[in-house]
Amino acid sequence: HDLTLTTNVEDVYPNRTSGYYVMDFTLEEVRALRVRQRVEDTPARSRLMDWMFGVPTLDEIVDLLWEWNEDARPVVGADRREYGGRPGLYAELKRPRWIRNSTGIDTPALLAETLAGNPKAVQMFFNSTHAECSGPTNDEEDGTYRRIPPLVIQCFERDALNQMRETFQSDERFALGDEDEGGGGERRVLLP
Repeated sequence: HDLTLTTNVEDVYPNRTSGYYVMDFTLEEVRALRVRQRVEDTPARSRLMDWMFGVPTLDEIVDLLWEWNEDARPVVGADRREYGGRPGLYAELKRPRWIRNSTGIDTPALLAETLAGNPKAVQMFFNSTHAECSGPTNDEEDGTYRRIPPLVIQCFERDALNQMRETFQSDERFALGDEDEGGGGERRVLLP
């Protein structure tokens, strides 16, 4: 991902000659950057918060999402059926084949390991109690509900998506299970 699109990378690292792709920076260097809204100012995406925040890690995003779902939503009375289900995560893998060929980093595997290593992510995205979210359809008059997945992974490379699917289906850490006292809930995989 080109960091010039959403960060102040050119101001912080003006003498970099390798470009401004995230894979060319250490985590510490990325953490020194501030972010801005990429889309023009609209009612849904204000630029009011430009440059106020640093670049979060995936674990920090998962923690924030967990806090919102578990702590904030119940307090503000945001019922998941009324407001379209539990907010989830929409992640995009940017050019994983190019990154793997350039750096040796397997971004689909890295994403899977990060999710598996975060208990809150496992609970939110791979537990049947949370994964079976529902929200109103476009036609609210008929009273039907549709399932909204808690985790969506987008990528324009089919191989990367197939790799993620295979990992989620074969790795026991991603098997869905019901929360029960004895841990003997039915185990199943979210993906068909």
